[in-house]
Amino acid sequence: MNRKNRQNNSLQSFWKDDLDSQLISLFPLRILKWVALFYAILIVLLSFGFVYLISPTLAWICAGLVMISIWSGYLRRRRKKVEIQTITQIQQRAQNFTGASLIGSAVHVAAHPQLEREQNIVLALAQPNLLIYSYDTDQPLVSIPIQQITAIQTVVYDDERIPHIDVVDSTAPDIQLTLKFEMQEIKCLFRRMKKVRPIDWYHAIQKARIN
Repeated sequence: MNRKNRQNNSLQSFWKDDLDSQLISLFPLRILKWVALFYAILIVLLSFGFVYLISPTLAWICAGLVMISIWSGYLRRRRKKVEIQTITQIQQRAQNFTGASLIGSAVHVAAHPQLEREQNIVLALAQPNLLIYSYDTDQPLVSIPIQQITAIQTVVYDDERIPHIDVVDSTAPDIQLTLKFEMQEIKCLFRRMKKVRPIDWYHAIQKARIN
């Protein structure tokens, strides 16, 4: 990467997570959405007519408030759409830059000496390494050769929050990596994984280890 591209990247975040607050539409079918909109407009018009009979001034004030509310909602949706597009571009740029077949974020709970406890990190599987980045820079914090990963387990918890790693569970929220590090083995736990599910990390890293 040339100097100009590095300067441009330094002005932007290396990674951003998808928005957590995206609301799922209550009307997945478009026709139901339009039916709901029709009834909402009908109720507003009937309410306006009723209030107008009592006080025209009050009716127009209410109409103004409704229009302001509609315009404000439109602006929020537009800003949200732009933000989603920006996040998608940042994530795609990070994947292109790293050449990763899989990339997503997580929280490093503990164990790796080169990372902080409860640190937000970005995992990128770019064979022959598993790279770990911060959200802010395109320089990897840690580069783990795939062959130094001696084991990977999905982690599930029972009702008493006791972790279990004895089976591969597609619903597991966390993964644990066993690594060779400076002549010893360490076990690193990653939780709150976003963009890529733990089970998908499990299969991708296992496949990379075999290949």
